[in-house]
Amino acid sequence: MTRIQRAMMNGAAGFILLVTPLWADRIRLTNGRTVEGIIEKEEADKVLVNLGVGSMRIARDQIRSIERATPEDMAVLQREWQDRYFLNDRYIPASMTALGKEFRALADRCADAAKQKSRLGELEAKLRQLEADNQTLQKQAVEASRRLTSESPTRDIRRYNEAVTALNTIRARQVVDQDRHASMQAERDATGAGIMGYTRGFLDFADRYRRQSAALRARAGADATELRFLDLLEKRLADMEKAVSTVVVKLRVAGGNTLVNVRVNGKVDGWFVVDTGASLMTLTEPFRARLGQDLATRRDVEVTLADGTTRKAPVVSLSTVRVGTTEARDIEAAILPGSAGGPVDGLLGMSFLGRFQIHLDVSRGELILHEFKP
Repeated sequence: MTRIQRAMMNGAAGFILLVTPLWADRIRLTNGRTVEGIIEKEEADKVLVNLGVGSMRIARDQIRSIERATPEDMAVLQREWQDRYFLNDRYIPASMTALGKEFRALADRCADAAKQKSRLGELEAKLRQLEADNQTLQKQAVEASRRLTSESPTRDIRRYNEAVTALNTIRARQVVDQDRHASMQAERDATGAGIMGYTRGFLDFADRYRRQSAALRARAGADATELRFLDLLEKRLADMEKAVSTVVVKLRVAGGNTLVNVRVNGKVDGWFVVDTGASLMTLTEPFRARLGQDLATRRDVEVTLADGTTRKAPVVSLSTVRVGTTEARDIEAAILPGSAGGPVDGLLGMSFLGRFQIHLDVSRGELILHEFKP
């Protein structure tokens, strides 16, 4: 009877479930501590112990006693180590070294991407607060300008100087906030790019791995160790896959354009051309009117219209843009004059699409959006 079996019987007799591993060699030290592992080698002055992912040497004069496990118990422990530390170099099959190291690097990137996702949320919250502060400052600047125009340096120099100081103070705060906004926006974009890089790498690895795994499993005489490694990797991959959301949205083709239904600011639906070549999302002026909101202009950009002419277009911030069941916040969009014609209400550009890893399958009429959501 092995020590595991004895432990199970003793636990059943006393109605106690023992969860502490009992199948390792136990080396009790003179300082009162215990080392558990598999004794690999004994010498006159020291003992070499395998700890699963490393080894340690213990001097004989530090050992009080040794309690050995049975061969059956040690086989169980080896199997547990293989399952728990399967990405450690000593447990990766030689034929799968490259695959194991690539997946290990991917797992590290997953942890980094989770931290980036948390930081992205913080940055977006701070940017929203800055936007609100900027709108408040803009109103204060308008009011301060009105006050200044009502004052005269010849009539009351003190009141005039106070009005000048108040307006300059507001404008100085606006400059500082604009710099902070630009800095945070740059960090947000870089952080988002890092998350997208991981998502793209994960999807690419998952596709290549599953094709490679299927080919190996179909091969006659596949090694049991290799198959066990693939099973463990598949399980870990499936766990990581739960953090990648996939949304499939049906497309509509009209007038030679590929359209998708979009809900803006949680209340107005429209049909937008999926355009990965457009850096910004755009809205037609009629669609903006349908929103019924006074959207504050962030800046102006130069756009090229359908007739080839160029002009300045205001850029606004949309609180939410929803496609299918997925939603993104604080999306920049340019307002284009006039109507795009037909059912088109604007372009769904990269200010929205860039938040996702996308795949446009025109033959099946689908837009696929992948998003990392740990």
